[in-house]
Amino acid sequence: MKSYDRYGNNKKIKIRSTNPSKFNLIPNFDVICHVASYAETDIIDSYKVGDAIVFITRFGKYLISEPVLNTEAHTVYSNMMQQLFLSMEPMMKNDDPVNYIEKHLWEEAHQQGITEIVSKNFSQLRYYLIRDVLGYGILDVLMKDKKLEEITVERFDRNVGVIHRQFSEFNILDTNVVFGTVELMNSYIQKLMQKTGNSVSSATPIVNAMTPEGHRIIVTYEREVSLPGPTLDIRKFAEDPYTIVHLLKCGALNDLMIDFRTLEYLISKCGNEIYKLCVYLIGMSSCLEQIHVTRVQN
Repeated sequence: MKSYDRYGNNKKIKIRSTNPSKFNLIPNFDVICHVASYAETDIIDSYKVGDAIVFITRFGKYLISEPVLNTEAHTVYSNMMQQLFLSMEPMMKNDDPVNYIEKHLWEEAHQQGITEIVSKNFSQLRYYLIRDVLGYGILDVLMKDKKLEEITVERFDRNVGVIHRQFSEFNILDTNVVFGTVELMNSYIQKLMQKTGNSVSSATPIVNAMTPEGHRIIVTYEREVSLPGPTLDIRKFAEDPYTIVHLLKCGALNDLMIDFRTLEYLISKCGNEIYKLCVYLIGMSSCLEQIHVTRVQN
């Protein structure tokens, strides 16, 4: 490159070399596997959520054990994720996205000559590719667990907490899921918001949204409104909502409280106080819905 000074003489210019990796727009894809560490004497309940196993301990822990990837499979996973990042079609164009990922996995395996490795680890690779591309990533098991009522992430460096429908005596169960870094949690929140058709940024750091399944989400982004970083809370709704029979069986209400005449009397005398009492016991939505249904039926 030629350049001239103010006298018209040639002047050499040193061009600083740049690291091309700084301009690499393809992210690194490292799989996060959850493998539970526990003693058998501590387990009070266990059940499967898809291909993962959940353990509840007597110390109030919610532990997830997912399929394990060996070193070879981990490398294959990273390569497959990079290829999907570059070539995957939008989900709306795929009638069967699971089949699309499986087909892509085998096509890439044949092109790279690693069919033997993929065959040995197919179920594990399929699990993590579907989890991280189509599912909810490291929170996928929690989102698919129908026994959970709420998922809360107070800080990026603390364990994710959950409220379990069958173990409410523990209040919040600590899981073995943790984001670890601000960058990872910010990235996750952005992807989560994309699933809901919303966006989050420093300009709009607080977002309320709803997942395709109908779960409510509230997030805070970066450090704009919360320290030391982002937060996340997901309120999950049961596929089968509470009925008046369920509220009777669990002791939240009794026969006298649901009697039509008793309800009319309490509402006329106590007004909003009766709702406050029921809200404390069973939650506002369940309370109002079932009181309304009972009054209409009578």
